Amino acid sequence: MKLWRGVKECYSKSEVCNFTAKALLFAISYEYAVAPYSSENNNAVEFYKWCFENLNKEQG
Repeated sequence: MKLWRGVKECYSKSEVCNFTAKALLFAISYEYAVAPYSSENNNAVEFYKWCFENLNKEQG
C-alpha cells in the first residue's frame, strides 16, 4: 500500500516519475482493485493513462 500511495502522490503532484515498470504495473492493479471502494474523488482513467505514459518512457 505504501508503494501505491507513493505512485499516487507522484501522479497528483505531477512530479517526475522514477518508478520501475513493476511498481507502475502494481499501482495500476491496486488502483483497479480499490478505486471503486475508495472514498477519494479521483479519476482512475487519468491515473492509468499517466502510468502507461511513464511505462512507455521507461521502455524507450
